[in-house]
Amino acid sequence: MNWYVVKLCFEILSGSHLGQVEEQIRMIQAFSEAEAIDKAYSLGQKINTSIPRIDGVILNWKFLGIRSVYWLPELNDEHEIYSDVVVPDDIERYRHDLKLFHETVVLKRKKAHISA
Repeated sequence: MNWYVVKLCFEILSGSHLGQVEEQIRMIQAFSEAEAIDKAYSLGQKINTSIPRIDGVILNWKFLGIRSVYWLPELNDEHEIYSDVVVPDDIERYRHDLKLFHETVVLKRKKAHISA
């Protein structure tokens, strides 16, 4: 068996909000790339779903397809499975948001781990 990383794409339909796409990165175990693609398509079809929001608006996920498939020759600690180069509209805002995430999530988890 081999491991594959696939990116599944879903259009999110919610009345007035059109043009939103969710990209999910999933691990698929298969004997071949063809089997991984088949399994990924089946998974995408299963995820086609509707979810009601608190305000009563229904969110619909419509499976669009697979954007990419990557074979992982082996799984090791610190193995890179995804990389993306982004060009933020506002680099200072981007840095601020990363710092805020670090302060509110990463440091709290470290403190909780040390306290335990």
